[in-house]
Order: sequence, then C-alpha cells, then structure tokens
Amino acid sequence: MDARLLLVVPREVVVSALLALLPLLVLVVALAVGLAVRAAARAPLPAADHPLVRRAALRAGAARWTGAAVGVVAALVLASAGTLGRGPLLAPAALGLGVLAGVLVGELAVRPRRTGVRSASLETRRVRDLLPRPTAAVVAATTVFLLGLLVVTTATASPDDLGRPGRSLAGSCSAGTSFARGPWPGSYYSLPLAVAVLVGLLAAALVLRRVAARPAVGGTPELDEADLVLRRRAGAAVTAAVGVLVSAPLAGVLAVSAGVAGGLDCPSGAWQALTVVLVAALPVSVAVLGWCAAVLLVPGGAVRRASVPA
Repeated sequence: MDARLLLVVPREVVVSALLALLPLLVLVVALAVGLAVRAAARAPLPAADHPLVRRAALRAGAARWTGAAVGVVAALVLASAGTLGRGPLLAPAALGLGVLAGVLVGELAVRPRRTGVRSASLETRRVRDLLPRPTAAVVAATTVFLLGLLVVTTATASPDDLGRPGRSLAGSCSAGTSFARGPWPGSYYSLPLAVAVLVGLLAAALVLRRVAARPAVGGTPELDEADLVLRRRAGAAVTAAVGVLVSAPLAGVLAVSAGVAGGLDCPSGAWQALTVVLVAALPVSVAVLGWCAAVLLVPGGAVRRASVPA
C-alpha cells in the first residue's frame, strides 16, 4: 500500500521535500560538529578552585543561561504574536538580546578582591583581544551579507494585493502580462529586522566594552590568567549571540526570497543569478547558525596571550 502511494507522488514533490529538509540537516550536522570541536578545544579555567574564580564563573554562567532562557521565552512569544511572518523573523533578535543581557548581568556581578596586596596586570584589555577571531570574522561577514540582501529585497519590493508596502515582487513578462509573487522580504519585513539587528549590534558593543573594562578578579598571575579566560568566554558568548541574531533571520530571508525568485514566470539573467546565490547561501547561513549555537552551549576556546605594552 505504501509502495503504491510512493509511486504516484510526483518527483517534484519529493525534490521539494528534500530541499526543505536540507537546512535542518545542515543545522544538525553543524551543531554536532561544533559541539564536538568546542568541547575538545575548551580551555581549562586556571585556579578554578579559588573562591573568587569559582564565584565569578558561577555568577557569569548562571546569568548567561538565565538570559538565554529569557530570550528563548521572548522569542517564542514573539514568534506566535507576529503578523504575516514578522514574528518568526524577529524572534532570533529576542534570543540574541536575551543572551547579551545575561552576559552583561554576569559581568556586573564579578567582584574584584578587596583585601590584601594586589599587583596590577600589564595585559591590555582591548575588546578585539576578547573576541574569537574566526567566529567574529564569519559573524561580521554574515551581518554585512544580511544587510546587503535586505537592501536588494527592499529596493525590488512592491505593495501586495491589499496595498501593504514591501510584501510582493511584481513585474511584467511582456506588454500585456504581469505577475506578482509573495511574500517578498521588502520593507514590511526588512525595516523592523534591520532595526533589530542594529540594536543587537549596539548592545553587543556596549556589553563587550563592559567585559573589557570591568575590574579584574584578582591580582596574582594565576588569578589574572583565570580572569582572562572568563573575559574571553564572555566575548565568545557575545559574538555567538550576534551570530544567532543575524544568521537565523538570514536563513529565513534566503529561503523565502529564493522560493519567490525561483518561481518567476519569466526570470531575467540577473534574477536567475540571484536565485543561485540565494540557494547557495542558505546552507551556509544555517551552518553559521549551528556553529554559533554550539559556541553558546560551550563557550571558551584556546587561551591566547594578550599583547602587552612595550
């Protein structure tokens, strides 16, 4: 019975189903690989048994996970409350902002040693020294690509059949024929998404400045090394939060726009080339999402020495 049913299913339906499952497969693989790599490269925390270090690590971790939990709840509420797909598109921003808030609260909870003789560390505390460079570069490129794509989709959008701006892709094949397809990620979607991304980037910059400027955990070389690891774990969490904030909606924009552009009745060469780019970029954006999720789950990597002034 089942075999006979499979025989009558059109091949196009099977191909479409496989393509729909491809992003999920890429996400699962990227998350699994990311978790394995992060767990293997996680740097041990120096002086982990010291009361100051243990307290700082526990407070930072608890605040980060609390912020992530609040972000997940806010994302679920926003995804169900949004109209015409706006909610699911903006939900990752709520998750990213929740993680950023958690990191900020955790850093504010770190208290330096107030008794005894302390020595000043010569290590400079610059924001760029706290970022995981490969991940930060990928997240930056993803952010630029998302904002550039939103510019393109906004510029090519038209009102839908109810007059709502930026929800349709309209054009004509000849003098007597025209088409309109949607939903298209024009201004109806792109403007609130761009605002959410810019707010997230500003929040990330402020949190990173706080991470770099907060008081040190201690004044001994071992405590200074532990303090550096804690700061870099916070920097990794902030970078990954921004990565989730931009890569998740990017995957949604790519999927929707590729479906619309690929179904045009008379696509030009430019639209065909754009469709290829959109389809090719979709699994990449999902892979970035999986990696950033792994970084959030297992923050911290190999310890790098910060440069010291001459």
